[in-house]
Amino acid sequence: MTRKFFVLLRLQMLGLFSINKLYHSKGKADKRRLVGFCIIGLLALAAGFGISYLSVAGSAQAGLANQLPAINLVMVSLFVVMLTFSKASGALFGLKDYDMVMSLPVSSFAVVFSRLTMIYLGNLVFSIIIFVPSIILYSLYGTPSIHGYIMYVLTVFLAPMLPMVVVILVGTLVSAIASRFRYKNLVGMILAFGAMAAYIYFMFSMSVGLQANPDEILTSTELGQTISAMLGQFYPPAAWLAAGIEDGNWAAFALFALVSVAAFYFYASITAKFYSKINTRVFSYGKNNNFKLGGLKTSSPFMALYRRELRRLGTNVTYALNTLVGPLLTAAGAIAVAVVGLDGLVEVLADSFTSEQITNTASQIAPVVSLFFLGLMPSTAISLSLEGKNRWIMCSLPIPAILIFKSKIALSLTVMLPAAIITASALVFALRPNAIGAVMMFAVPISYVLFDTILGMCINVKFPRYDWPSEYQLLKGGTASVYISVFGGIILTIVLVVAAIAFFQYILIINLLIIIFSLAGTAALYRYLAKHRLFA
Repeated sequence: MTRKFFVLLRLQMLGLFSINKLYHSKGKADKRRLVGFCIIGLLALAAGFGISYLSVAGSAQAGLANQLPAINLVMVSLFVVMLTFSKASGALFGLKDYDMVMSLPVSSFAVVFSRLTMIYLGNLVFSIIIFVPSIILYSLYGTPSIHGYIMYVLTVFLAPMLPMVVVILVGTLVSAIASRFRYKNLVGMILAFGAMAAYIYFMFSMSVGLQANPDEILTSTELGQTISAMLGQFYPPAAWLAAGIEDGNWAAFALFALVSVAAFYFYASITAKFYSKINTRVFSYGKNNNFKLGGLKTSSPFMALYRRELRRLGTNVTYALNTLVGPLLTAAGAIAVAVVGLDGLVEVLADSFTSEQITNTASQIAPVVSLFFLGLMPSTAISLSLEGKNRWIMCSLPIPAILIFKSKIALSLTVMLPAAIITASALVFALRPNAIGAVMMFAVPISYVLFDTILGMCINVKFPRYDWPSEYQLLKGGTASVYISVFGGIILTIVLVVAAIAFFQYILIINLLIIIFSLAGTAALYRYLAKHRLFA
């Protein structure tokens, strides 16, 4: 079984970014593309390490180095939940290559375990990015011991397991429940977004609860103890890890390790028993799905293509989660600020700034900060590749290629523009900026959404992939277009946020530059799309 597991895992890894095809290709262009992927990957890792180091360096220098293990564990868990949730419902069930894989002489356990391991390896990359800089800071500013070092290094590999299993378990329950309904895709989408809303509400409730009783902590030791207690209350495994590393308690660390590994193994074992049954229901059609001949409706080519894109978004749970989660998080965060206000932030910074100064600063930086999740992954970055083996239909239509691109752009704007407007409206209501600030609150995110949507379309046109084995693998980083769009967008927005904070006195100029370059970039990229043709 071990050999078959590694064969399945190897096949999945080679399918990422068409690595196997590029590696065995004899064309120089494909070789250059493979080298380009490697360079971009290394640059993304370097940027990730730098951001991770800067995010915890202040805490370590302030005397909280010994609390870094627990802090990192919670950070990794939150990242894993957010990154895995969008793939949870499509990671194991409803895959296009299910029949081909299950026809091989392999057990259900090997299939499930290999797919879980693939997800784990993706989350492990983020765990390494978060933990490695902290280990360095822990050795410089903390009180490390040989036992603490060993536990800290082992935690890098253990940290993603438990939150990943919990999220995928929720995805499994969603798939199992939805498979019993006639409109299982719609039911699955409602349940998935319901679970995401419950998670956001839980996180919001926890943050409010932690700010409800602020105590004045004078020493770093007392502050560290308070932080450890709060993290342990929020996430009990963090308390076990803190007790293990800080006190050299191998029993507490063993409990943390045992729970993490056991959860991973037992989930795979239990899911393997019902794997075929759940997939059979997912692929089945309702007994009442009878064809009924009705009247024919006519519409313009653009509207027909646009409705087709809407139907795809409404029937593909994984696609919908990946493209909607960013705009929904942005809008939900802005609404939360409008409802709760900035009382917590004002209370923390009350010694250094007045309430008016804090509100004024937040109102000017907010337009740039809102860009982070808003353009996390535009649907245009993947919509062309989703045509897959049916791309010949799209390419044989007697219409210009730009019309196809417009329909996919329109879908992305249908999702992102309302989120941008709702976000801006909520922030204007909460922060009460002046007239210019209110205009910037709407203009910056709207112009960026236009640019991000067109850029995603150009990237997908430049790096399409139609030979994907499953939509799940395509959506979760199996193509260069997703990789470039997501990581490029994250890096770009981080640079903009850092620039807005570092050069706050020029924030109006920064906002104007974002608007100008976004609109100019949108116009230039659209002209590029207008000249492009599609070939099957």
